[in-house]
Amino acid sequence: MAPPPASSSTPAASEPTTVPEPSADAATVDPSVPPTDSDPLDTSAAPASTAEALPSTYRQHDGLFELTLPPGYRYREIEDGVSFISGDRRFGGSANVVSAEGRSLTHELLEMGLKEEYKNRLQSVEWQASTPQPDGSLRVDWIGVDTNGDVLDSVSFVEQHGDYIYILNLHAINEAYANHEEAATAIVESYRLRGSE
Repeated sequence: MAPPPASSSTPAASEPTTVPEPSADAATVDPSVPPTDSDPLDTSAAPASTAEALPSTYRQHDGLFELTLPPGYRYREIEDGVSFISGDRRFGGSANVVSAEGRSLTHELLEMGLKEEYKNRLQSVEWQASTPQPDGSLRVDWIGVDTNGDVLDSVSFVEQHGDYIYILNLHAINEAYANHEEAATAIVESYRLRGSE
């Protein structure tokens, strides 16, 4: 997947919502926090963070994808993947995988499905650009306001491999995506899908 260039800027940061502190081990999911089917666009869905010295790798339970998060990031399993957030709660996202239910979808259909889903999950959304990537994924740049009122300056990558649709979402929270270029590039470059190599 190509490293994500900067998206347009958003308003300055505001105070994030408070959630319980996760376990100290960044490489595992906190067992006291049950998996949830919460909205991966809800920036409060990922646990709060403490500083960590090492990056952590998340592997989806069926081995369909994995990604490595920079030091200080936390993650939580959700119904169809994982949500994650930085220690300062200014950058986060999710990686999701869903069944294509036997359908073979074009970039146009994948984009339509992504936009329809997010239109229903966000208070508002402005679609900025859609760009096919060299690896076969489709990059969709957008800015939206989530149900907490946080402004998400975002990039989503959507693609299909076999009977699975993969979506990687990256969000700058209440600030410009360009402020998180290094973290975004590291996450995108670590993102591996089964059957895509």
